[in-house]
Amino acid sequence: MKKWILVGTAVVLIAASGTLYWYTRDGQTEAAATVQPTARVTKGNISVKISGSGSVNTVETVSVSAGAQGKVSKVNFKAGDKVKKGQLLIAFEQEDYTNQIAKAELNLKKQDLQLASLKKQYIEAYGDEDRQADIKLQIDSLRLDIESANLELADLKEQEAAIPSVVAPSDGTVTTASVAVGDQLNESKVIAEIVDYSKLQFTMNVDELDIPKIKVGQAADIVLNALPTEALTGKVLSIAQEGSSSNGSASYAVTVSLDKLTGVIAGMSGEASVITASSDNTLLVPIAAVRTVGGRSIVRVPESSTAGTGTTTTGTGARTQTQGQAQQPGTGATETGQAARGAAGEAGAGGGANGGAPSGNANGNGGTGAGAGTGTPNGQAGGQQGFGGQGGRTGQAGAYGGYGGQRQAGQFGGQRGAGGAGAGNAAQQAGRMVEVTIGLSNETYVEIKSGLTEGETVYLPMPTVSTATASSSQQQQMNFGQFGGFGGAQFGGGGFTGGGGGGGARFSAGGGGGSR
Repeated sequence: MKKWILVGTAVVLIAASGTLYWYTRDGQTEAAATVQPTARVTKGNISVKISGSGSVNTVETVSVSAGAQGKVSKVNFKAGDKVKKGQLLIAFEQEDYTNQIAKAELNLKKQDLQLASLKKQYIEAYGDEDRQADIKLQIDSLRLDIESANLELADLKEQEAAIPSVVAPSDGTVTTASVAVGDQLNESKVIAEIVDYSKLQFTMNVDELDIPKIKVGQAADIVLNALPTEALTGKVLSIAQEGSSSNGSASYAVTVSLDKLTGVIAGMSGEASVITASSDNTLLVPIAAVRTVGGRSIVRVPESSTAGTGTTTTGTGARTQTQGQAQQPGTGATETGQAARGAAGEAGAGGGANGGAPSGNANGNGGTGAGAGTGTPNGQAGGQQGFGGQGGRTGQAGAYGGYGGQRQAGQFGGQRGAGGAGAGNAAQQAGRMVEVTIGLSNETYVEIKSGLTEGETVYLPMPTVSTATASSSQQQQMNFGQFGGFGGAQFGGGGFTGGGGGGGARFSAGGGGGSR
C-alpha cells in the first residue's frame, strides 16, 4: 500500500513540475510576441506605376517590290545582308538597241547631206526669187526632220544606257529574299523584306481598367528577362485604339520607346512599368501603418512620440479569475483590451462513480480566461483546463491532487491565458491615433502630406501567426493532458490535465481514463 502511495505521489509531483515549467516558458514567449513593430517617417521619392508584360519589336519592316516587268539578270543580295538606302538589289535583262541606234545615226547623216545640198542650190538660184523661196521651204522642213532624228537617237541611247533595276528603299537588314536570276517578274512581286534593327521598341499589354491612366509621353522603366540587370528606360509612343478581348476582359497594346539598345534583340520578353504619377522628397510611411476609419486616414503613434524619437508601449492584461463550485458549468466573458474573466469548470465525479469514494476531481473547461477547481473536503482536487482568449495563448493547467484539502493548481493555466489575452489586445491598442492627410501610394509606401513630421515613429500591425503554427502549439498543449489518473490508495485521480478520478483504497483501485 505504501509503495502505491509513493508511486502516485511521485507521478503527481513530476506532472506538476512539468506543468509549471510549460506555462513559465509560454509566458516568456508571449511577452516577446506582444512587442509592437514600428517604423519611422522618412523622406524619399514615391511613384505610381502601371505594369504590363510584352516584348521587343522592330519599328519598321519594309517590303520591297519589283516595280517593273522583266527577266532578272542579276541578284545583288541575300537574306541576312545589311544594305544601305539606294543600294542595287536586282537588275533585269537589257534590250539590244544597237541596230536601232545605227539606223537613226545613218538617217541623220543623210539628212545632213540633204541640208547641205539645199543650201548650195539656194545660193545658185540667186536672182530667181521664186526658186530661192521654194528651196528655203525645203531647207526649213529638213531642219525640223533633223531635229526630230536627233531626239530619237538620244532616246535610243538613253534606253540603251538605262538598266532596269530595284534598289533598297532604306537602311536595314534583309530578313527574307525571294528572287533568283532568270525569274520573270511582274510589278507587284515582293522580292525582299528589310528591317532596321537600329530602331527597336517595346510593346506591352495594359488592362482596360488601367488604360485611361496611360498618356503618350509618360516615362517608363523596362526590365527584360534576358537582361535583368540592365536599367532600360523609354517613353510611351502610342496607345492602341482597339483592344483585344480574352476571358471577358480587354487589354490594349501600348508602345514604348527604348533609349538604350545595347544587347537588346527583337523578340526579347519582359515587363514595362509606366510611371503615371510621382512625388520627390516627400514624407513616406509604410502603407500598412495607415488605416481608414470613417473616411479618415489614421496612424497610431506612441504616447511619448516626438520628432526624431519614438517609444513602443506594450500593454499588459489583467489576471483575474473566479473560482467555480463543484458540478457548476463554467462561464466566460470577453472584454475588449482586457483579459477575459473565466469561471471554473465542472467538478469531476469520476472518483465517486468509479470507486465509490467520496473523493472527486475537477476536470472541466473554463470559459474564456482563468479556471480553478474545488474538490470535496475529504477528497483531492484534480487538474482542470483553463483557456485564455483574445490574443493570448490557451491556458491549460496541469494540476496535481492534494491530500485532505483543496488545490487550485488549475488557476495557473487560466491566469496565463488571461494575461496573454490582455497583453495581446493592449499591444494592438498602444499609443494614440493621429489623423493624417495622404497623397500618392503604391504597394509599399504612402505619401504623408500633413499630420506627421520626419523622424516620428508609427506603429505597424502585429505580425499574423500562421494557422499551422497555432495548431501545432495548441496540439502540443493538448497532448500534455491525455493521460489518465492513478487509482487506489487515498489519492484522487487526475494527476495530469484531464485525468479521470481514482477510486478510494477501501473500494476500488481502478482509475478513470484521461480525456482532452
